[in-house]
Amino acid sequence: MAAAPAEEVRLQWMNAGMYSKVHYQAPVVTKFLQQQPAQIVKVPEGLVDPQYVLLETGPRAQRKLVGLILDQRTPREAHLWVDANGDGDLTNDPEAKWVSAARGPEGREIISWHGAASVQITYPDSTQQMVLVFYRNGSSSGPGPLIYHRDYGRQGKVSVGGREMDVYLSDDTTTGEFTPERTRLILDMNGDHRIDPRAELFQFDRPLVLQGSVYETKNLSPDGSRFELVPSALSVAQVEEEKKSRAAAQMAGRRKAQEGEIGKPAPSFEAKTIDGKTVRFPEDYKGKLVMLDFWATWCGPCLHELPGLIKAHEEFAPQGFTVLSVSLDHDEDVATLPEFVKARNMNWPQVCDGKSRQSDIVRQYGVNGIPACWLVDGDTGRILATSVDLRGEALRETLAKALAAKGFGKAPAPMATIPPSAEKAEREDLASNSLVDRLQKLAAKEGLMSAQALQSQLAHPTPARLNLATPLNTPLRGREIAKRAAEAHVRVGWVYQCTKCSR
Repeated sequence: MAAAPAEEVRLQWMNAGMYSKVHYQAPVVTKFLQQQPAQIVKVPEGLVDPQYVLLETGPRAQRKLVGLILDQRTPREAHLWVDANGDGDLTNDPEAKWVSAARGPEGREIISWHGAASVQITYPDSTQQMVLVFYRNGSSSGPGPLIYHRDYGRQGKVSVGGREMDVYLSDDTTTGEFTPERTRLILDMNGDHRIDPRAELFQFDRPLVLQGSVYETKNLSPDGSRFELVPSALSVAQVEEEKKSRAAAQMAGRRKAQEGEIGKPAPSFEAKTIDGKTVRFPEDYKGKLVMLDFWATWCGPCLHELPGLIKAHEEFAPQGFTVLSVSLDHDEDVATLPEFVKARNMNWPQVCDGKSRQSDIVRQYGVNGIPACWLVDGDTGRILATSVDLRGEALRETLAKALAAKGFGKAPAPMATIPPSAEKAEREDLASNSLVDRLQKLAAKEGLMSAQALQSQLAHPTPARLNLATPLNTPLRGREIAKRAAEAHVRVGWVYQCTKCSR
């Protein structure tokens, strides 16, 4: 049987506007050089406090180092120059756009900067202009690192299964060289002109499933102007199995990398929570397992993890589990943080000093990306688990095992068993009772508080805020009242039953 023909996809250059199309970026953090590099041969006059950076641009065979100067003259005055034509002379290039934005109360403003510059890039067959977007976030301790991302890319059309859709290529190297390993293929599969990174963003060098069929991408040109889309011999099931295997291998690699932290003492610190209370970590968590969670309201992956964390907290808090969150939000967001966490039922302490990545605690724990978390034994102060086992579906299993190892996770024998001496009619009535059935299921799933956990909480009581239910404006029927009361009391290990409706 002849192989299906490959479709050559041709794409047009976009020197700017890529981010607004796909809402995806791969930021690069720059490093300031101590001295003026040789690639910068002439600088603008009147520099006050110049800082130098070299940017890599162009395909590997034509790779160039382009000079950049950031002159931060005062907190409110700064200038940015980029060697747009690559000749080493920054006096014959237009001054790059570099705009400040202040936020916060007067006298304590936090100043951030953003801008853009166009850089010339040379390919074997063409010369293009590529726009880079620069930004430098401020904090109460001063400006952060200079970061940039690409705003250029490639766009075109591709036909899949008789259906035409928009296609984009993102160069994640931010050099202008499109390589299979560092290029993202972006497809507007549903035609809504809005890209969903979770479903429409693909790694170029891996098989992808489109319209129920498997395709592979090949022969990508270094300038991203063309590639081939080829029907694959692989089945959808094989692709999914490969994804699972790859995810398992990545997980194993991350777990191995974090193995060295297990069993070590967690770095201790003292901080103020957003409600003004002092917390000493991990000293204040005797008799508990505490998860130290680094996150931020602007972090998409953090918000994705929140529902699972909230559910785990509700389930395991009676057994001795709690959370201490450290938010990387900026100064201007601290005031709105209490409302944010309350609206999402994040019923545990929050620490936020407004310094974001410059926070002492963030640096102390070496946090490079969020979410990042550590599970710590409050009695010993030692680390029991790290992020790799505290995210997604792994969180619940990790907590259950850790609590059981501490003697908190074992539920007592079900209290709602049927007495052997009961009369036959009574035994049949109990066996058909939905409330008893729920209790037995909860006990089997370790959903009831153990005696050890109750004794620990009595020995080490901790204050907690009582969240009262909002009063209803409409009356409830007796059955609904009995149902809600029964469900609520089962959750805390008590039994309540209405004598009229047996609920």
